[in-house]
Amino acid sequence: MTIDISAKGMRFRSHREYELEDHLKIAFTDATSAPWHGTGEFLCKVVRVAPVPGSAALDVSVCRVE
Repeated sequence: MTIDISAKGMRFRSHREYELEDHLKIAFTDATSAPWHGTGEFLCKVVRVAPVPGSAALDVSVCRVE
């Protein structure tokens, strides 16, 4: 679930575990309304992982790798 998005990154909530510096490929379901310009997948790097209080979920922040 996406929580926040900017021109250079995004924060999402996940039950999957991620480590700092992990690389992810992010794609948007509808490319025409995607917040990032371009098509296909965007390479990103995990820059922050924070536990969600009272939950097993994690808030994961990534930044785009240009």
